[in-house]
Formats: sequence, structure tokens, C-alpha cells
Amino acid sequence: MVTLTYRQRNIIAYLAQNSGYLTIKNMAGHFDVSERTIRYDLDVIENYLKENKLIKKPKLGVKLDCSAEEKELLMRMIQSLDCKVLSPGERVYLIIIYLICADPGITIERLAEKLYVNKNTILADLNTAEDKIKAFGLCMNKKSRFGIILEGEEECIRNFFVYSYYEGMKNALITNDDLKDLLKCDWDSITAAIKLMEENLDIRYSDSSGQELELCIGYIIMRSQHNRHIEYSDEILNKYRTKREFEMLLGNKYLDKTALNESDICYILKLFMGAKIVYSIDTGDYMEESSEAKILSKQIIQDAEEYLGLDFSNDFAFINGLAIHLKVAVHRIRSGLFIENPLTEQIKYRITFIYEMTKKILGKYSKIINITFPEEEIAFIAMHIGAAFEKSTQDGFMPKVLVICGSGYATAGILRTRLNIMLPELRLIGPANIHEAVRIAKEADIDFVISTVNFNMEGCTVIRVNPLLDVEDLENIKKNIYIHTYSKQSKYLANRYKDHSNNRHAIQDIIPIEHTRFNVETNDWRQAIRIASEPLIKRKYITLEYVAAMIKAVEELGPYMAFIPGIAMAHASPEAGVNKECISMINLKKEIELGDNHKARVKTIVVFAASESSTNILTSLVNILEKDDNIEKFKKAASYEEIKLLNQARDLQGA
Repeated sequence: MVTLTYRQRNIIAYLAQNSGYLTIKNMAGHFDVSERTIRYDLDVIENYLKENKLIKKPKLGVKLDCSAEEKELLMRMIQSLDCKVLSPGERVYLIIIYLICADPGITIERLAEKLYVNKNTILADLNTAEDKIKAFGLCMNKKSRFGIILEGEEECIRNFFVYSYYEGMKNALITNDDLKDLLKCDWDSITAAIKLMEENLDIRYSDSSGQELELCIGYIIMRSQHNRHIEYSDEILNKYRTKREFEMLLGNKYLDKTALNESDICYILKLFMGAKIVYSIDTGDYMEESSEAKILSKQIIQDAEEYLGLDFSNDFAFINGLAIHLKVAVHRIRSGLFIENPLTEQIKYRITFIYEMTKKILGKYSKIINITFPEEEIAFIAMHIGAAFEKSTQDGFMPKVLVICGSGYATAGILRTRLNIMLPELRLIGPANIHEAVRIAKEADIDFVISTVNFNMEGCTVIRVNPLLDVEDLENIKKNIYIHTYSKQSKYLANRYKDHSNNRHAIQDIIPIEHTRFNVETNDWRQAIRIASEPLIKRKYITLEYVAAMIKAVEELGPYMAFIPGIAMAHASPEAGVNKECISMINLKKEIELGDNHKARVKTIVVFAASESSTNILTSLVNILEKDDNIEKFKKAASYEEIKLLNQARDLQGA
């Protein structure tokens, strides 16, 4: 029987998530192993999959030859609880899940059997699991006949279940069906009970919140059936007895209340109050936090308007959506309920300035309302503000595009008409012929060119298209719309952030000479990031883990770092390994493509590492680059002396 290692399972997942061919070099870089190791792993995988599901083609690479349904089945199989090869982290997680869900306990022998390892391995894993359990104020006790038992305050145990549920979902360590099999509840009745609450409250919970409610209610019922109850004080009970939702739960015909006491009902109510709402007819003040959330929402929006220089007073979707979100968020934080945001890292990377602004605003109000916003919640609120910002600035940041057509009025007319229908957001100029193109481009300050004929323009992207616009043409145009819009938004935000930071730096204050290299030769974007990171690694300002995190960010999120054309601002989360705020750069001899699937051409790699997610050094650099033609000078610089000359343009601008 063929068994898979942890890396081999991850290789299968990586192949399943990509529809095209992946090269051995790409996979070796992704998993940070040699190409020889990848070839060995692929041989094992090919033997494991059988039925010729793995296609290998010279010069193209490797891909899975199966349907979407087969890929989904394959992913479920390798993520299943019954998979016989688990990493230490996976084993520790599953040990915790078995402990949480077992009543009264589970033996070491039974854990070894479930996880396909020996008892000594389980004993070692239990030491790691115990550290996580202690963090929630819980402990493990061994009892004869029962095995290992999880002990502590019942509310802490239930909160630990909620946290573990989110951890498992986030890292694909377990599925909802796995947990349902462990808990063995009447899931149809629980689903019906949630639906009835939605009907009575005229709301609809998000899919993820509905799943969370199902499993948490099932867990509470299971614990209660084994006489494991919460015992709240009369003060807390009276607080919830007055709420209409409490009466709704008591009268909910689908909820099995035979084993539940009044405190259990209150805990279930706390879960309902903390569930995310995606639709609401009646947003009446049924929570204590409602009026507070409305005031907080108003203050946050006013601060965001000041930071961004925008007016959100007519964006009622933003105003109401943020108030509803804050009502739930404040309740979850105060109730100690775990907050999970799977997009936190993407938000911190992709809309860095919005995230930092949100963090500063919330920090101002944390002391006033006596709560601390975790970074997951900061990211959620940044998403609300970011969406409002993009909506408000959409027209102003849309690229100007010059249309060139050399085939006469009919062809020009159909091209412009199709562009207007399929991409109405574009600000079109023309059609023009190639003789007028350069003059019009300079006068109109265009962002890129769409042309039906072969045409080159120095310093400007030209997209060659079929006049009838193929699917590939549209995708190429959309990619350039995103690049230019994102670049303009980022520059605008950097300027606004500068206005609130009062920081002025010379280029040598930002990038010291020993952190620079010029005319670097490489065609590999991963290698380019590693080379740019070398002086920071040497001085122990960042760790190798931070370099790996930057590379992983590009692999997973695409070349979003190239928001200034031709320059990649490579960075990662400070937690990945930042010891000191720092910045470095390399100029390449020739442009290279950044990214694997979605790509951007870059000439310069800037690596910046900010402590506590501060963007001050990035903001200072962007402020210098945006002056005059500093971007082009920065990319073309062949020495540090040429970089220092950028300060003169900045000083003249400010004079």
C-alpha cells in the first residue's frame, strides 16, 4: 500500500488548485526543496493516484488530468481524518478535537489507533497539546477507565471548541462533516431551529456563521446531555432574560431543550448575537451594543473621511453595513468569542494603507469603549472602508485609454462600441491612427493603449487586440485596468497617509547604500527577492522565514506588490520575522516577470520590513518616487549616487 508524506499530500493539493501545467522548477521553489526531491515525490504520487491521472509533458510540466468533481473528491480524501500520514501539527490538532468531543474521555491507545501512530508518539504530542489547552485555562487529567479528560470551567471548554473549530476550518484540518460525525446530533432539527430564528428576527446569517451555529449548538446539546452545564449568576441571567431572542429560543419548537438549563440557553443566545448577518430587515436595537455601535460607526466613518479626503455621507450601504458589523463585532469581543477572518493577511498586504489607517482609528477608540480590536477585526473593518473608498473613487481612478485603429471607420467603430459595452468603466480616447498616437497620448496623459495594429510607444503599455475583442483580449485589458487603478489608488492613499504622518526623509535616510545593488542579473523573481533580502538577512533585521513569506504572498496573491509600474514593493506580515524596521532594493539588468499565473514586469525589487505593520518607511519612499519623473530615474539608476539625486527633484517640488 502506498502512503503519502505530508509534503506529497500538499503537492497533490497544489496541483489540484492549478488547472494548467506546473514546472518542476516552480514546485521546487514553492516547497523549498530540490528539483530531484520533487521528481521523487511525483513518482510516489503517480503510483498512489494510478489511472494515469498525473500528466507529465517535457517543457510544459505536470498537471492533474481529472474533472473538477474528481479534484474535489481527491482534496477531501487527502484532508480526511482517516488519512494515515499526518504532520505533527495535524496530530496535535486532532488530539485536541478528540479530547474536546470525547465524554467522559479518551485513552492513549484509542488516540494512537485513530491517528495511526504508536503510543510514544501520542505521549509526545500530548505535551504540545497541553500547552494550547492551558492557554484557555483548561487542563488534562488522567482517570482510570476513562483515559484523558479535559477539565476546566464549562464556558472555557465551549469557547475552546469554537476556537478549535475556526482553526480547523482555516487550515483545512477538519471538515464540518467530520465534526458532525464526532458529535452525532440531530442536525436536521438544529438547522430548522436556526432557520426559525432567522424568520422570527427577519435576518439571514452568513453561510459560515450558519455552519458555526449548527456545530456549536450541537456541541452544547452534547455536553448538556452528559450533564456538563454552564452556571451563570443571576445578574447575567437577568441581562439575557429581558431580550426577545431569549423568549424566541425558549419557544423554538425545533431546539431540543430537554437537557439544557437556563444558562445553556443564554450561552446559545450569545452565539446567535455574535453570528454575522448578511441580510437584515429589522435592525432594531435588540443588543446592548447597538446604540454604542452606531455611535462608534459614525465616529469611524468621520475619521476615515478626514484621512481619505472623501465624503461617505450618501453611501448608505457602507454606513448601515458598518453599524451592523460593529454591533456583532463588539459583542463577540466582549463575550470572548473567537473571531476568524480568512482574508486578514491578504487585507494587510493588498490594502496596506487602508489597514494601517483603520488600525490607527480603532486604536483611538479602544480605550474609550474598553475593548481591544484583534487584527482579524481590524481587517474586517478595513474591508468595509476599502470597499467604500473604491466605490467613491472608481470614476476618478479609472484609466484613460487611447484606442488606435488603422483599418478604417467601420473597424474603429465596432472596436469602440464593443469596448463601451464590455468595459464601460474605461475612459476612451480616439480612435486615432498611428501618426497621431504619440501627440494625443502626451496631451491626454493616457495610461495605456489598445491597438488593432502593431505599434510601440516608449514608456507606455500597448495591448494588441482583435477588433471584435476575443476573450483573451478582454482578460488582458482587465489585467491592465486593475494594475493602473490599483497603482493610482495606492499613490493617492500614500499621499493621504503622508498628510497625517508629518514624516520627511531623504532617500539615504530610507535606503542606506549597503542595502542596495545594481545591474543584478537573474530571470527568476523568487531569486530576485532573495538577493534583495540578503543585506537585511546578513544584519539580522529580518529572518529567512520573512523571505519565504514574501515569496509565498506573491505565489498566492499574485503580483499586487507592483502597484508602481515596474517596481515590486515586496513585504510580508511583521509576525513572519521582522526584527527591525528596514528597507533594501536591487535594480535588475533586465526586466523580469513577477508572479506565476498573473504576472507583472518589474525592473526594481524593493524589500521593506515594517515593525508592527507600520508603513512609514514605505510611505516616505512612495512620496519621493511620485515627484516628477523619479520613478523612471529610480528604475534606471546604475549607482547609489544616481538614487541620491532623487532628493533634488523632491526638494524643488516642495520649494
